[in-house]
Amino acid sequence: MDIIAKLIENITEIFDLIRSNILTISASLALFSWAVILMPNLVFSYLHIFRLRSRYLHIVGAIVFISSFLVIITLTYRLLSLAYAYLRALFELPRLTPNERARLSDFVQADSRTIPFYLTDGVVSGLEKKGFIYKADSKPNSAGEQDYHIYSWILGRLKRNPEQFISNKPKSTQRGEDNLLQKTE
Repeated sequence: MDIIAKLIENITEIFDLIRSNILTISASLALFSWAVILMPNLVFSYLHIFRLRSRYLHIVGAIVFISSFLVIITLTYRLLSLAYAYLRALFELPRLTPNERARLSDFVQADSRTIPFYLTDGVVSGLEKKGFIYKADSKPNSAGEQDYHIYSWILGRLKRNPEQFISNKPKSTQRGEDNLLQKTE
């Protein structure tokens, strides 16, 4: 029973690997198949596989068609999802809260595309869900901070209109600190 469970686990891992690398796999298949179809007959005669090529040319043609179709569909989907994220973020940018604007202004003030934020920061999580920033592939450091990247087009937009987005601290935090200072004095 354990052998079957391990076998099923290995098979699911293989399918996960294929699913995550579908573009690379289909592009490689398409490139190899196109090479087989377009290579001159002299090359196959020299390699003594001319009969093999002529016998399976229709299968290679089907592989070319399917893999090229997968590459085109995958690239189209990725480009459309990127365009959708761009437009959504473009319309969402003016509606950001003061806390979200302060987090984005950190990127402008640091003049960097990467800044570490705490993983427990809800504002950063909201910006990530809205598509303004994304987590780096690195692991969190010992302080519980994760590197976050900002998209270059958002950073460029923030730099072109800094008066809209740069604020030292959100107003709610400033009021709270002012009250705290008054109580301690």
